Amino acid sequence: MRIEELRGRRRAPEEWEPFMRKLDARINRERRRARLSDAQFFYRADLKDKMDDWRDRLKGVLFQAKLGSMYAKVQRVAALGAYLSAAESPDIQSQVQRAALLCKADLVSQV
Repeated sequence: MRIEELRGRRRAPEEWEPFMRKLDARINRERRRARLSDAQFFYRADLKDKMDDWRDRLKGVLFQAKLGSMYAKVQRVAALGAYLSAAESPDIQSQVQRAALLCKADLVSQV
């Protein structure tokens, strides 16, 4: 059924079902395409920088007024992680410290 056929005529809701389903599917497809396009743009923008650069940008993000920036918090978490891993499993100490240093880097990413 074409939209021209529907104009100017009253139809029962069940007669609209096939038309509305097709219209909904088209609108949803367009919305998904737009959202995926946006996500792809921001993802590619994030790939241009290294995560270490993101960590440095945390200096501008306030964690709490009395506790400092997110960068300071990450430094505290890294120190705590290094201390705990040295006591429990020294062989993964560098991995734990690296993970702690990057744990909040996503706060300044585009995505």
